[in-house]
Amino acid sequence: MAIIAIMAGLALHSFTNRAQAEKLKTGTQSMAAWLDGVRQLAIQQSETCAIRVSGSGGTLLLEPYGSQTTACPSNTPRFDLKAASGATGVVLCAAAQGPTTAAPGCGSGSGNLQLLFTPRGTSTTDALLQTRLEGVSPNRCIQLIAPLGLLRIGRVVGSNCDWNKAS
Repeated sequence: MAIIAIMAGLALHSFTNRAQAEKLKTGTQSMAAWLDGVRQLAIQQSETCAIRVSGSGGTLLLEPYGSQTTACPSNTPRFDLKAASGATGVVLCAAAQGPTTAAPGCGSGSGNLQLLFTPRGTSTTDALLQTRLEGVSPNRCIQLIAPLGLLRIGRVVGSNCDWNKAS
């Protein structure tokens, strides 16, 4: 009986960790899809779309840019990482940096950043967004590469994002 109880406890712990890792992965993929959707809308509407990234709040929100009076597009809801992942302890870290730089540490969520997608779908900002969940390894990362506006998803391995291991 004791052996069965120990085995059940180990299996439950492993299952819980795997479920949390999947929540983090799902939230990160949802965020990349939301960003790509905004990029596509910038192209379709021929407007510059500005996104405010709030690392401490774990949100991405469209905001007016330049002389625009409303955000592009005005009916797109904000992205909330906690809601998208279904995990309460998930945090978002944002940094304006190029794709060859090591990923910064991601503690309790940090970084406020503005991302831009032009009417051609390009971006003026290099950015690295990391998602982290306590007790889950590895962290996930999304890289926005300027000037092409390309997005890629990876896992944080050591102090770098590994783009070959997105799953």
